[in-house]
Amino acid sequence: MSSDGPRAPRRLWLLWLLWPLAGLAAVIGLLLLWPRIAPVPSDGAQVVRVCGEDVNCAGRELHRIVARTDPRTALRVATELTREPAFASEGHPFAHEIGYATAEKYATLAEQLQACGDTLGSGCYHGVLMLFIGKPENAHADLAGVCAPYRTQGPRAMYTDCVHGIGHGLMMRALMGTAGPGGWPQIDAALDGCRRMQQSGDTEQFFCTGGVFMEYRVAATMKAFHYPTPPTYRSDDLAWPCPQVHGVERVACYSYQGTLIALKSRTPALAFAVCARAGGEAAQACASSISRDRVTGTLSVDRPYVQQLCPQAADPALRHTCYTDAARYYLYLNRDLAGALSMCAASGAVERAACETVIRHDAEAEYGIGAASPL
Repeated sequence: MSSDGPRAPRRLWLLWLLWPLAGLAAVIGLLLLWPRIAPVPSDGAQVVRVCGEDVNCAGRELHRIVARTDPRTALRVATELTREPAFASEGHPFAHEIGYATAEKYATLAEQLQACGDTLGSGCYHGVLMLFIGKPENAHADLAGVCAPYRTQGPRAMYTDCVHGIGHGLMMRALMGTAGPGGWPQIDAALDGCRRMQQSGDTEQFFCTGGVFMEYRVAATMKAFHYPTPPTYRSDDLAWPCPQVHGVERVACYSYQGTLIALKSRTPALAFAVCARAGGEAAQACASSISRDRVTGTLSVDRPYVQQLCPQAADPALRHTCYTDAARYYLYLNRDLAGALSMCAASGAVERAACETVIRHDAEAEYGIGAASPL
């Protein structure tokens, strides 16, 4: 008998034991690789089939689309998602998520910004800049210098969107650096970053501080993807934190506070009354925030919304702001002049002409869009 004979059965038993282990390893490997090899959705309907109404799942799918295709494809899919009721107000946060994925995919800031599109409120740019500012090596960078190349190149909105994105990034960095829910100390730290921007004036301060207050509001009130512990607002003062700042910072604060005021007021009429108490430019900015709150970029949704909302402003000046800035925000989201003029038409004869004048000016000055015939 061969000396190897008794060992043969042992080898067979080892093989029988190893086969299941090898199969298990293959399954685990496939599961780990699946996010990278699984087909990515090509439109919003496919994302809905995968995610239902789960916002975080949709964000992950958009992230995968960027990784496997490009940011502009993901922005197109995100725009389609906003036509679904569950995602109607998530377009800008979705674009932030696309910006985060873009920052991971491309090596340099210039490449990242170039890869982004400017739809959905330029949220892709904001997401890119938020991650840029969050890196420790950029903590003391000349933030104004980040946006300087866009000051004289391309539409003016590219520059102001860049500065606005810096504000988002400063607020995100301050919130992520605290163990619990954020509050005034984190807001003040982010505002200090805006104030330290070199060679900045009122325009830069307005858009940077606007980014700070917008990011705080989004983190506190929406299904944001990156805050495990949302920050808080004071329950006894609908205007907080706006009364704690002054000048251009106060106007910038109210330009996002109206959303919160409307959310916590029993009726839009009462929300507009709170805005009116802010007075002057701050009141106008507050009313603008209310009117922008649920503008989605879809005319069949937005026109009925402003027709129902804006007449509830008792102050004629705030009523005009409501109509005009809803149309301005539609233009900002879509870069669609004809659609924005159609939004103006929803206001009726008294407001329409003034609204159209503002929209045509913005289209030309901010976005380089030419004239269009009134609808």
